[in-house]
Amino acid sequence: MPGGLKKHVRNLRDNFRGAIEYKDLLAKWPVLKQKMPQGDGHPVLIIPGFTANDGTITPLCDALKEKGYNAHTWGRGRNLGLNDKTAKHLRERLEKLYTENGNQKVTLIGHSLGGFYARELAREFPDMVRDVITIGTPFGVGIDKKSVLPPVRALIEKLNGGKVSLKDPDMAQRLLTPPPVPTTSVFSKTDLVAGWKVCLNPAAPEAENVEVKASHVGLIYSADTFAVVMDRLAQPEGSWKPYSAASPEIPPQNPCWKQGNPPKPDLFKKKA
Repeated sequence: MPGGLKKHVRNLRDNFRGAIEYKDLLAKWPVLKQKMPQGDGHPVLIIPGFTANDGTITPLCDALKEKGYNAHTWGRGRNLGLNDKTAKHLRERLEKLYTENGNQKVTLIGHSLGGFYARELAREFPDMVRDVITIGTPFGVGIDKKSVLPPVRALIEKLNGGKVSLKDPDMAQRLLTPPPVPTTSVFSKTDLVAGWKVCLNPAAPEAENVEVKASHVGLIYSADTFAVVMDRLAQPEGSWKPYSAASPEIPPQNPCWKQGNPPKPDLFKKKA
């Protein structure tokens, strides 16, 4: 099968599985809702993946509201990459949620490409961020170049209008390095878009990896993902503990990870 056609078949298969997983979520949510702890009302900002919009993340947002969290979608249409306007919008969205909630720290949740934004926002504004949860986000792609589809790599290269290069060792290390807040990566070995190995945090303080079984699209609808997210959100601020079923696996490229935060131009802070 030609490579291009194979890619489309893979994407169609992933989208089909996502629809099935959403149907499964609808059936399981009434029971899951009763099992999950009640939220403490802290603000949550959810960021969609590439080409997705608020409609994609609304089921998770609504579920978090039902459990007592002050959850919000990103409110900027389709996610078509990180340009200056999108960066400004996300910075102001975070600042607004933080100040309107009495300077209460915000949990950032990002699906796929949205997870890159969540991690970098937390890296630049740790005083406003409580924790980060990424869902199917291949932030280690700069270290392990063979674990994701070429189109995904090309997309990540355009993360900041083409200014972010995965060929830059410092940038690759920055993306792999968890932000300075508790950070959870939800990944799936059946994700046909983002290679699961590059969705894993290295062995860093307050960083973990939690495996669920879902397609790339379906990760944001998976009942298992919802359970992990709500468990993480229910932790008292400042009392982070690893998830009880966290995966002990670390990226094969972990020996290449250098603890620290390589200096790079900020993506979200106001320009001088």
